[in-house]
Amino acid sequence: MLLRADSAVPLQGGRSLPLTSFGGHRVHAVAGIGNPKRFFEMLRGLGIGVVPHAFADHHHYLASDFDFGSELPVLMTEKDAVKCAGFANEWHYSVPVTAELPEAFWVALLDKLPEKRTGQPSEARPIQK
Repeated sequence: MLLRADSAVPLQGGRSLPLTSFGGHRVHAVAGIGNPKRFFEMLRGLGIGVVPHAFADHHHYLASDFDFGSELPVLMTEKDAVKCAGFANEWHYSVPVTAELPEAFWVALLDKLPEKRTGQPSEARPIQK
């Protein structure tokens, strides 16, 4: 699976910025997800100087979690941004990400679908109450 992102959305509202505008600059990157390294690597792949801040999955953020000691932009996942909206400032951005699955995944999935094997749609099952 490949992660793709192209914009940073200010948590306080306003126009999105292209992620490329952070290229060549340092940022604090925040991720409280299952694999924060993947998020950090995606940003680094865009030429962004990442100062990583990994938190536990489902972390309950406090404003003090963002006392990093330097005034750099903060890029975070959408999942984390929702939890930080109440105390975000003009330096906080959400990075919407899309996941791209390889073609081999889709081929394997189609091979497993019943209608693919039989050429007939699978029978609908009634909803049980």
